Amino acid sequence: MTKLNFAIAEIVDIYNFLPKVLAPKVVKVAVHPSQSNRDRPSLAEQKNGNYWIVLVEANYWLLPQSGLRINQFNLATVKSLFDCQGYELSEHGDFVLLEAAQVSGMPNGTEWRLEKKGVINFDPNYPADELRSQQKQAQQEIDRLQSELEETRKQNNRLNAQVAELAYNTLQKIRADLVTRDEFIKQGRRVETWEEKLNNTLNSLSETIYNQVYKDLSQKFSKKLKDIEQKSTQETLDKFEQSISHQGETIVEFSNQIHPIFDQLERLDVDDFRGHIRLIGPRPSGKLTFLAALLCLDRALKNTNLMINIVPRNDESVRLKEQGNDLFLQRYLLSPLPVVSCCILPIYDALIEINNLNKNKSMNLNFLNKKKSMKLDFVCKPYPGEIFEFFCDTQKYRDLIDEYLQDLACVNHVILMIDVLSSDKDNYYAEGLVFLEQSLRIRRTDSSLSSYRIAVVFSKFDLSHSWDDRNNLGQYVKCNYPQVKSVLDRWYNSWNCSIEYFACSAYGRQGIADPSQWKPLGLVSPIYWLLTGKREKNLEKSGL
Repeated sequence: MTKLNFAIAEIVDIYNFLPKVLAPKVVKVAVHPSQSNRDRPSLAEQKNGNYWIVLVEANYWLLPQSGLRINQFNLATVKSLFDCQGYELSEHGDFVLLEAAQVSGMPNGTEWRLEKKGVINFDPNYPADELRSQQKQAQQEIDRLQSELEETRKQNNRLNAQVAELAYNTLQKIRADLVTRDEFIKQGRRVETWEEKLNNTLNSLSETIYNQVYKDLSQKFSKKLKDIEQKSTQETLDKFEQSISHQGETIVEFSNQIHPIFDQLERLDVDDFRGHIRLIGPRPSGKLTFLAALLCLDRALKNTNLMINIVPRNDESVRLKEQGNDLFLQRYLLSPLPVVSCCILPIYDALIEINNLNKNKSMNLNFLNKKKSMKLDFVCKPYPGEIFEFFCDTQKYRDLIDEYLQDLACVNHVILMIDVLSSDKDNYYAEGLVFLEQSLRIRRTDSSLSSYRIAVVFSKFDLSHSWDDRNNLGQYVKCNYPQVKSVLDRWYNSWNCSIEYFACSAYGRQGIADPSQWKPLGLVSPIYWLLTGKREKNLEKSGL
């Protein structure tokens, strides 16, 4: 911890005027939940804690985190650390710090215990007019500088978007100018047909010439001359056939060269196709486990009448399915995704085929009454969990964040996966979602905002004490993740986009104790909704 060369009274003044100056020099802490009502609660280091510890001379002092909004949910905890003057006069929870709280360090070096409460004042008429005027001027200057910085960032993002759009339009023009692969093959076959007809015509012409001309000449010239003429004619035909054969080889060689170009164009389309899915969420919400369970779903359906087939279509998906079999049979753990450039992350590609399940009397899937089967192209790129944490704390890895934000802006479908047991991080997640919404808005055109779909998937429901709440998920989210729900509601209203909530369990309740009884929950429903825009109640009722 950095020692500050100021008196504590000066630290309090700096906190009230320019708290951001102190931010790099503090240690973030939070109150132990079990001790929030004690006279001398203890605090532990936590990177998203609501309080700051500063070291002045040889003493530790406690300050509220800059921008902390005090309300009915956290007032009791605040009162255990600070005397709150005039709280009933405050409308928005704004306050002025009068005295810092004094704490003492504990032997482990990461915990502190309260020694003396601090004092904060909520009276809107405090401090004096001159002090408030100075504070307002300082804040206005900070806001002006931040506004200029944000405008510069927006201009940079707009330039990046224009460059990306220009590259995309150029690619489309190049592809439009090229002959499609099927047309090229068709033309190649026509050339072969023309070559065959030409050979037939040449043979017929040769025979005609022989019958009508050479036969007459043979009567007039000697046999030797006839042999010479026949030899000369044969050499000419051989050379012509060799020329035709060479042209055919050239066509084949050109075909072999052009096919990889089409393959590259198709792969490029896959990367840019807005129908693909990005899987984001903090660590460890179980993103790779979710994908592995989806690819191994045929094991869970083996002894049922449910006819859903998951077919991996690339090497990454095949490998993850093999790892998934070890995961659910032998309890092996999956290695987390490394924090690398977005462009080299693995993409998982699979065909989800839902056959006619109406034969199953216990579940009538009406959405398949008119079609014998439905095929969903599932192409998904999962992000490392640290990327979502960078959204919550944007001071780190700015260039890497911009790369992932640009990738998220190029798709329309996102799965946001949250551990159902992490409700204590509701505020932390909400801050990251506010940053994500603002960053994506400036990277997309206004006309494309409404096409965005976000499936909010709460994982590990098998470990939750609220297993029954999976059938009333909206109320559960409202009660346990109020800040996340509020941010997503504002996102929904601002973009006029689509946001839905889903419960998920990769292991399922029975599969925890007995892998042979593995029955996962909620793997297909969020993907079905993302790719079709419709929620299928009968599909969700089956637990898929």
